Amino acid sequence: MLESGAATVGQSAAPGHSFSRVSLHESGSASVCENGLFEEQACKDAPTLALVTNPRGGFDLKEAKGASRARARLFAFRGFDGLLTLYGTMNPAGDELAPRRTVLVGAPARRLDLPPESAVVRYWEVSNIASGWTGFYNAGAVQMARVDPVAGTVTRLLNADSPSDQYDVLHYNRPIDGVRFRPARTWTNHRGMTSYSPDMFYLPLASGAVVVVNANTVDGHHHSIALFKPN
Repeated sequence: MLESGAATVGQSAAPGHSFSRVSLHESGSASVCENGLFEEQACKDAPTLALVTNPRGGFDLKEAKGASRARARLFAFRGFDGLLTLYGTMNPAGDELAPRRTVLVGAPARRLDLPPESAVVRYWEVSNIASGWTGFYNAGAVQMARVDPVAGTVTRLLNADSPSDQYDVLHYNRPIDGVRFRPARTWTNHRGMTSYSPDMFYLPLASGAVVVVNANTVDGHHHSIALFKPN
């Protein structure tokens, strides 16, 4: 589960992202284990919560001991590939002063397979930077130039549909299974201009969608959604 948005710390609201491992049980209970962004942490004293059907749709995640106010509200969608995706919020009441005004996106905890070498992936992407949808839209393609099954990494050729010498490296199943990580990179384009991109995390969802967020919000809060295009 990825949480992204604004959380109030002291007197100010700071944007951020975090991962959690959420276990849903047939009994209607749920447990949540929060992880760091760069490494998986052991679950100690994970709180036990209750998953309760909301009569207006979706599910409420509440304290197991009968709390009236929901900690989160979730909606479940099954993709055409059979995988389940959860969407929700830590602020179901829409309170502008709530301490956590964040959105939630959940995907199955499954180990990701490395793609075949030389494969080309095309996508559409729309991004949210700092606050509010910016309308920044992008369409592009990447080619899997080198796949290292021992290291669990993929070197990608960027802008594969046009002449390009720009590459990045994706680490698969880091920090946890089901997530991809791309370290920060600095590069110079064909005009001699230097650009920088911070550490980024990729959470694949059902039906070919991917949520992308940055790790260091000092570089600016970035949250985007990409959808694979048919080749």
